[in-house]
Amino acid sequence: MFASGGGEMNVGVCKLTLRLPENQNLKGKRRVVKSLCERIRIKFNVAIA
Repeated sequence: MFASGGGEMNVGVCKLTLRLPENQNLKGKRRVVKSLCERIRIKFNVAIA
């Protein structure tokens, strides 16, 4: 129960596997993933871990 008396919370889980063959090194792959996560956070107002 919520103290405020009626709040709702939606929880979802999604696991994605990305293949990034054009990026040969880990630094490039991390940059792509970070950019993608940021765009998803902004567009859908969600938390990503």
